[in-house]
Amino acid sequence: MLKNIFFSFSFLIWGSFVWAQNSFPQNVVIDDAYNSPTVSLATHVDLDNDSKVDILAVDYRKIFWLKNVSTQQNSFSPIQNIYTHPSEILQVGSADINYDGFKDIIFRTTAGIFMMTGSGNLGAFSTPISLYTGNYTQFQILDIDSDGFLDVYAQSQTTAGWRKNSGNGTFPNSFTIFTSGTGGPSVAIFKDMDGDNKPDLVTKAGYFIRWYKNDGTGIFTLKQTIESSAIGEKMAVGDIDTDGDQDIIYYYENGNSVQFRWYKNTNGLGNFSSMAIIANAPPSPTGFAYNVDRHGIKMFDVDMDGKDDIVYRVFWLNNVVWRKNLGNATFGADNTITNNAKGIKDFNFADFNNDGKADIYSLSSIDSKISWYQNLGTGSFSSQKVLTYGLNGINSICSGDIDGDGDIDLLSTSSGDNKMSWYRNTDGLGTFSEQQIVINNSTTYPMYAQLFDADNDGDKDFVVKYQYEVNYVTLYRISLFKNNGSGNFTEQIIANDLPKDVLGLAVADIDNDGDFDLIAAYQQTSLMKFINNGSGNFSSQVSFFSIATKYPLSLKTLDMDNDGDFDVLATYLDKEIEWYENTDGLGSFSTNHIVVSQMHHASDATTADIDGDGDIDVLFVNYFYNEAGWFQNNGNGTYTKKLVPGTVNHSRSIIAYDVDGDGLKDIVTNTFPQPKLRWYKNLGGGNLGPAQLITNNIGRVRDFDIADYNGDGKPDFVAGSDTGEDGDETNMITWFETGASYQNKISGKVRFDEDNNGCSPSDMGASMVMVKTQNSQHSYATFTDDSGAYSLVANQSQFTTSVSSPLPNYAVSPQSQVQNFTALGETQNADFCLLPNSVFKNLEVSVYPLNVARPGFTTTYKIVVSNKGSQKVNGEIVFNFNNSKMTYTTSSIAPDSQSAGSLSFNYTNLSPFHSKTIEVKLQMQTIPVTNIGDLLEFTATAQIPQDITPADNTFVLKQNVVGSYDPNDIQVLEGTQILLSQKDDYLHYVIRFQNTGNYHAQRVRVKNILDDQLDWSTLTLESYSHPNRAVVTNGNNVEFIFDAIYLPGTNDEPNSHGYIAYKIKPKSNVVVGDIFTNNAEIFFDYNPPIVTNTVNTEIVNQILSTASVSMTDFKIYPNPTNGLVYIKSPEKIKKITVYNSAGQQILRKENQSEIDLSHLPKGIYIVTFESEDKVHTSKVIRK
Repeated sequence: MLKNIFFSFSFLIWGSFVWAQNSFPQNVVIDDAYNSPTVSLATHVDLDNDSKVDILAVDYRKIFWLKNVSTQQNSFSPIQNIYTHPSEILQVGSADINYDGFKDIIFRTTAGIFMMTGSGNLGAFSTPISLYTGNYTQFQILDIDSDGFLDVYAQSQTTAGWRKNSGNGTFPNSFTIFTSGTGGPSVAIFKDMDGDNKPDLVTKAGYFIRWYKNDGTGIFTLKQTIESSAIGEKMAVGDIDTDGDQDIIYYYENGNSVQFRWYKNTNGLGNFSSMAIIANAPPSPTGFAYNVDRHGIKMFDVDMDGKDDIVYRVFWLNNVVWRKNLGNATFGADNTITNNAKGIKDFNFADFNNDGKADIYSLSSIDSKISWYQNLGTGSFSSQKVLTYGLNGINSICSGDIDGDGDIDLLSTSSGDNKMSWYRNTDGLGTFSEQQIVINNSTTYPMYAQLFDADNDGDKDFVVKYQYEVNYVTLYRISLFKNNGSGNFTEQIIANDLPKDVLGLAVADIDNDGDFDLIAAYQQTSLMKFINNGSGNFSSQVSFFSIATKYPLSLKTLDMDNDGDFDVLATYLDKEIEWYENTDGLGSFSTNHIVVSQMHHASDATTADIDGDGDIDVLFVNYFYNEAGWFQNNGNGTYTKKLVPGTVNHSRSIIAYDVDGDGLKDIVTNTFPQPKLRWYKNLGGGNLGPAQLITNNIGRVRDFDIADYNGDGKPDFVAGSDTGEDGDETNMITWFETGASYQNKISGKVRFDEDNNGCSPSDMGASMVMVKTQNSQHSYATFTDDSGAYSLVANQSQFTTSVSSPLPNYAVSPQSQVQNFTALGETQNADFCLLPNSVFKNLEVSVYPLNVARPGFTTTYKIVVSNKGSQKVNGEIVFNFNNSKMTYTTSSIAPDSQSAGSLSFNYTNLSPFHSKTIEVKLQMQTIPVTNIGDLLEFTATAQIPQDITPADNTFVLKQNVVGSYDPNDIQVLEGTQILLSQKDDYLHYVIRFQNTGNYHAQRVRVKNILDDQLDWSTLTLESYSHPNRAVVTNGNNVEFIFDAIYLPGTNDEPNSHGYIAYKIKPKSNVVVGDIFTNNAEIFFDYNPPIVTNTVNTEIVNQILSTASVSMTDFKIYPNPTNGLVYIKSPEKIKKITVYNSAGQQILRKENQSEIDLSHLPKGIYIVTFESEDKVHTSKVIRK
């Protein structure tokens, strides 16, 4: 459903408005391209000659079509407009009238009947050509005279006739069927009634049903008056009694007597019997209006059994129903195809998916939609497939995760079509590609939707107000719609049978008990509060302020006085803007504060600290007085009115939103005429700049909301608009990521010159290459992605950009490039080419543990093989492990061969600057086979001939077995010591994180400050769990940013983890005794950081195979024991842990050298004790 519209504007001056060059990506969730608010007509035709049946339809004055995109996926395009006429279009049809191979269109208005010829360019037709002038009531396209060309039949209130097609779409000759004295029929059906293969004419005129024989040349002769008391307007022709000829079925309606009647073609030659009743049909309800098209009837073979069935519709039942033809003019019971076509006006049948079965489509007016129902065979149909989903008269829009997948969806209410609808964020990036999901369209005028978790079950519910009638009296209701967690809702009434309209709803925790309560504004009655008991059940209404003479216009719950609780802000028609203080923080609103004593039509208000003085100012729009601005809070309970610069016309809504990302809240509002959606830059100190354009592609904005729709950690805003004051039908929901428009970007690609002839667009991208840009004050760096692309953000300055990764065997062209940004919102390109100095092979391999090794648990290891050479390579990766301590379970790629403790994986065509990664899962044996403190060793080998650095073709990982762990940690794989001779080798780090909450983390940011003795230019990102962007600022401040990660909580434990694995070299001048320290801060959404452990690696002259204190110096006694166990140790014991034979921890002591087992059952236990740098495990017998 989502469309991206990118607006670019130059420096313009219009009236008193000035707006500067900038670009705003507009992301349309839904607009009139998907909607037909007043859809009135529909027919079917293969309009584009692609052998798929399309829909041709009319929305008042507009002709549009819905292209059948795929018969396999049963999908149609959004609305594609064809033509808009000055007056209402009353009928439309299509065929190739002029026989040029392209479909033409014929349509009817009160002025006549017109034809537009097709050009072959889809959706492009000629200007209308008049065929008939005057007010005609019907036309049909068919070959009347059997000459092989399609003619046009037309009728008016006084006459009926046809025009002969000369074969090229011209109609020089016309013929009259009925004289003016006879009058035109209300129903005209062309069918062969006498078996001579010529289209005869069956009519209903007044109370008479007649048929006229066609002699084959288009001359019609009355053959029989079949009925003279036909009350009702609907009729169809079909073989009712399955005898091979055409009978007539008639929908008789006379008060409460409603029947299916039929007239038998007795001899196949058009001699019809008198009326017989097939069955009764549903009568109209008492008081139902007779000025609507109440019924419809057609006959066709629904279930593919060779017999014509009855299909009919009933307006007030919103249904399409069919009855099976059982033979001999008997029919089965009703089979409902749909009862969800609100105010159904018409239906028809066509084969939309080319499966040979008659599908049904319907046109309904109350819910303004065209829908179709796939015939599944034997008379069963699919659920409703809506083709013109949309909204009409939106009045509220709100944001939240409706389906429980962690991203932000949207919910709207619209009073023109009585819909409560939601829109699914399909990828977490703000793509709303699926059709609108209608929650409810059976209420009247739903408004003021508020999306929140009412029952504390972790999903988003919503509250809404709507109206209904009881005995012709309008009443009002407040209802909660509870979410089952996947976007299915159940209604729960909060307040019922309200005699006064509800003119505002707001939710907040007003009593500070951890759940959301409800505030409502009743017209000329009171402000009411409903207290939530925590499970979504609300108290009866409690009035907290009388507004007996006031008509509310807007209602918000906000902290007006910076005291940490929620107050209430309200505006009234021709009255005050005032706020009600939550005086005790528990929902007592005993004090009101006047912002302004009178404003004519303050249709919306909100708050922000516009002038930066630390208190809350009030933003407003005054609709009829053409004002927008803010009331400056003077800090003493008084306010001073301030207006935005320039003229504002008919603004209805306003928000405070940081458009340009400078940390100051700007003002966003809408107006008429252009610029429609605009913003005013906050210059600081209470000063606002002139109006700047956001977009003109919008109607009258009825509501705003703010949320992060693309998961990048920065708030976006959404606007819902309806038909504007200029008459434009712009029913639309659209969201904007405006802050990105005020960033300068340096982007480009790094390519590898594989064919040694200079880089071209066809050369492959080089992944994981660091690109750096710097000005006189700062430097920024990032890595290329799999395609070689990168992007860096810059401010207004001159920058120099270059490839930063050390590439000793490559030349980089150009070595650097200069970008000069003189404004904001600019993007400059900088591509680089990597040219090898020679043909060489260079493979590197690493192994990273993605979680800790624990007895009895599965551990995952990531093998990374990187091609640092200049040519594609083939080879084998061998991974060895101790199979006595663990067993292989699975891997991301099946091994090509395996043996005890060894796995082999083949690879082919591994390109330069690309990597091969394999995840291997190993199941650790339980205690006592695999014990806490055991040192495990893993080896990965990727040997290739002629490798210029064969030493890095093998990687050895050593890992200690542990009993417990912190899921947010950092590890250095080389351990606590390296030799001075290893200072030119890489240190390998892995940072692991887990969302230990119970809800998705939308965004994760890992901040890692590099030790100043590590060479940041050698930083190489080796592997990661989720897509991310790495940013290196000023050489040592590294951030790994996982936008739109939507990391599940512990309720989905296996998927709640993530990691980053990188390697980096020490600086060349390090010496013995230098220690490299590393830790990380992990931010989940907007929560405080989780700080990992700190790892240290020291450069030493010698690494001892055992510590200076031998493990033989440790002693545990007595063993066996009756209870107390003592530990003799030359070092302080930090922790003692006891495990049972199943590997479960049962005791733990810290900073002690003894432990009591006397309360434990007899048996064998595993006792682990840890000193500063050693772990020792021993079996102990409790006797």
